[in-house]
Amino acid sequence: MAIDEGLILRAKAQDPEALNEVAEYLMKRLPPFLKSKFHNLSYADAEDATMEVLEKFLKDPISIRAKNITSLFAWAKKVGINYLIDLTKSSELKNQSLSPVNREGHEIDLPLVDRDYQEKLAQIEEKIAVSSTLQGALDILSPTDKYIVYEHHLADRSLKAIAEDLEMTIDAVKQRKKRALHTIKEILNSQGITYNSLP
Repeated sequence: MAIDEGLILRAKAQDPEALNEVAEYLMKRLPPFLKSKFHNLSYADAEDATMEVLEKFLKDPISIRAKNITSLFAWAKKVGINYLIDLTKSSELKNQSLSPVNREGHEIDLPLVDRDYQEKLAQIEEKIAVSSTLQGALDILSPTDKYIVYEHHLADRSLKAIAEDLEMTIDAVKQRKKRALHTIKEILNSQGITYNSLP
């Protein structure tokens, strides 16, 4: 398929023929590339990643900085790889062997890393995931409930002092704290995180 220089500009202008040509190009070239980067990846998952790339391009083509098919393909490789990494983290491809790539999408040869380092890196990634989930759970709470949880559990203040700050009874503060912690626990449990996993 011969690609002309104005194709990307026409696709960004929502020209149907240009969009179709870009889609055909990516559907033909991107899945094999992704399969080469993720050794145990099924072709269906590679096609799903390619569809994600196409959706992103079609949603806002003007925001993509690519001016020619080469730079568009480099962008598509990054988006596809990031989609599959996110998919890996979320579960389906948990045991895949990922090959790191540089900005141009070329595979990078890394020195062998010892097992301790890999385990520490995995622990750090888990702590980051838990922390962001915990922050998300805290953000769901009302400002008052969040204040109670922060002040009691992080600032180590007494419920009596918090009740005075909020001009509430101690029983009301206890009840709100209990409900807030229950909400946090439910959110964390829904993400597969137990209190033992907290950093």
